[in-house]
Formats: sequence, structure tokens, C-alpha cells
Amino acid sequence: LDFFKQCFQQFIKCETLVTNSGNIGIGISIPNAKLHVAGTGIFNDNVGIGTQDVSQARLHINTTGTALLLESNSIGALFKCNSTESKAFKIQRNGADELTIWGDGRVWARKVKVRQGGWSDFVLKNDYQLTPTNKLREYINEYHHLPNVPTEQEVIKNGIDLGDMNAVLLQKVEELTLYMLQQQDEIDALKKQMQLYNNTK
Repeated sequence: LDFFKQCFQQFIKCETLVTNSGNIGIGISIPNAKLHVAGTGIFNDNVGIGTQDVSQARLHINTTGTALLLESNSIGALFKCNSTESKAFKIQRNGADELTIWGDGRVWARKVKVRQGGWSDFVLKNDYQLTPTNKLREYINEYHHLPNVPTEQEVIKNGIDLGDMNAVLLQKVEELTLYMLQQQDEIDALKKQMQLYNNTK
């Protein structure tokens, strides 16, 4: 057996090695696995890992552990789609789609949770300085958007951060609530003045 092994290795210029433990090395002299390849590889058909069913996908991985781990200092995974209706990435559970990413950037998900380092409740603290309405009107007339809210051009160019944008929107809702309460205080004060005026008649 060793003789035939040596002859075979001579024939392929020692690019492939079969060890006594049954490990096969391609392009490496000491293979550390059943198949150890040092170099590139091309598969012209489907591949199964942990399964004998290779009919469902080009790469079918069946495992109870982590199926695929990608570590990279550049692009971890690149999906190229030829159509806007192509689904670049999809996760299913019990046959139902849970997450789908289309080739044109659309995302369908059942739920999205964004981690935030802070929130907008500072607006409701006693030391918060609410912008006077006359100053707010001047800002809107000049810039045509609310303070601390990105402009249309910025959104088109850079997109938005979901977490940050929700925090900004909540800040505006809380500011609007404070304006409404101030307005109600003014209305209540006017009502009292009207009652006093009517009582003095």
C-alpha cells in the first residue's frame, strides 16, 4: 500500500497526500482533517455538509451547532442579485418567512429591536429649555425643517439610523406635549380672567 501511495504521490507531484489515519491533503504535506485543502477549490455541483440531501441548494449545511461562521476584516458576505425582486437573504421557521432581504434593499421582518445608548426623556426634566415658539417659527421659516431633525437632502444621501431617528421623533413628541400644556395653561388663565370680568359686571 505504501508503495502505491508513493507512486501516486510521485505521479501528482506530491500535491495530494493520503496519511495512514485516512486524512487527505491537497496542496499540504500534513493534513489535519479528513479533507485538508491548501488553495482554491471549485465545485461544479451541489455540496452537502452534515447531510446527504444535496438537492435543495448549492450548499446544504445541516447541524445542531453553528451552521456558518464568517470572520473578516472586510466584507463578511456579499450577495449579488440580478433583479430587484430577487431575495438575497431569507430566514424561515416552520416553513414561514421570518426575515427577507430583497436585492433592491427592501427588508421584511417580523420584529426589529435596536439597541440605544440613551432616550429622549431629558425633555421632560425640569431643567429642559424649551425653544420659544417665536424662535421655533423663525427657524422653520429659514430652514424648512425642525431643529435637530435631518434634512431631506441628508436623508437621501446618508439614510437614517432607526434608533436615533425614533429618539428624535420622541423628543419632538415630548416637546409638542410641553407646548400643548403651556397652551392649556394660557387658555385656563384666559378663562379665569373672563370669569373675573363677567363677575364684575
